[in-house]
Amino acid sequence: MVRPELVRRQVPLLLEQHPFMKHDSFIACHDTVKLPTRDELIDMLILQRARHLGRVASAIHAEIAFAAAGSPLIAERDSGLIVKAFSAPS
Repeated sequence: MVRPELVRRQVPLLLEQHPFMKHDSFIACHDTVKLPTRDELIDMLILQRARHLGRVASAIHAEIAFAAAGSPLIAERDSGLIVKAFSAPS
């Protein structure tokens, strides 16, 4: 069963815009459970628990912000962080 509310929160991440990827994918904004704080993310990168693969194309920043805004499945703090990060001029 397709859930339109969840489909609206998915943003295509196309290989042609993201050469670090191996195939087309999606950013599932509805699937964001908890974002690390800046310091947690730095620690994760240093300890090699996370990898930076590349940047999301600026052409889809507004779509990501729209998909995350007001999602009933994303914690308010995390939704706000996503919207702020992807609404800012790049």
